[in-house]
Amino acid sequence: MLRAPAIDPAAAQAHLEASPRRRLLLPSLLAMTFATGLIDAVSYLAIGSVFTANMTGNVVLLGFGLGGVDAFPVDRALLALVAFAAGGVAAGRLARTWHHAPFVWFRRVTAIEIVLVGLAGGLLVGLPAGIETPDEPRRYGAIAVLGLAMGLRNATVRRLGFKDVPTTVLTSTVTDLATDSRLGGGERRNQGIRLAAILAMLAGAVIGALLIGVSALAALGAAEVILLAVAAHQAYVARTVPGQRPPSPVPPDTSDPGVAGPD
Repeated sequence: MLRAPAIDPAAAQAHLEASPRRRLLLPSLLAMTFATGLIDAVSYLAIGSVFTANMTGNVVLLGFGLGGVDAFPVDRALLALVAFAAGGVAAGRLARTWHHAPFVWFRRVTAIEIVLVGLAGGLLVGLPAGIETPDEPRRYGAIAVLGLAMGLRNATVRRLGFKDVPTTVLTSTVTDLATDSRLGGGERRNQGIRLAAILAMLAGAVIGALLIGVSALAALGAAEVILLAVAAHQAYVARTVPGQRPPSPVPPDTSDPGVAGPD
């Protein structure tokens, strides 16, 4: 059983906020947001009329299905919700082990997501395109795997405190963009980043819809390429930007003060 390190979570969060690597991860976050648009295009338009990242939408779709609208199957919406929640549980378990080294944690989650999206792509090979085709286990498997991946990422990004670019949902981003605007009487902080996140997901959805005209696998393959680029960017930042030694439950090793901590 995993046990949480004896460490103050507030100290870990302060370490994350102070790290010079944090601001350099913005391109990764925007790329992930773009990939979300691609993935939800696949799940909604080609697999099962459900979202695997946008759970607000799924709750509404579930309501439509329960209300008797045949175009919105209840079982698929429930599957997406349960899989997303399972991803959140997995993220919580990872957080207990890695919250003291936030950027190591983020890279591991990205690697897991790459594997899961690749698995979903494997399930789509040879699967007839379109949501009107007969159901089969692989269709449900793809929904479950993508929901798990999106739940894992969403929970991790939230725990890491990247509030302006949550990568899988934009409700809070649009709200903050409006309330912090000049018309809203706000201080207009991070408005460019918030707008970029909205446009990234929109662009991903547009391109995903266009690629589905070729095949669902093409759209999901594009998302996988984006995620591989994200992993490469994270590795580059880890190699080139000095990290700060994370807070530790034991006295740090001062024998080599030039060695950076594994953040």
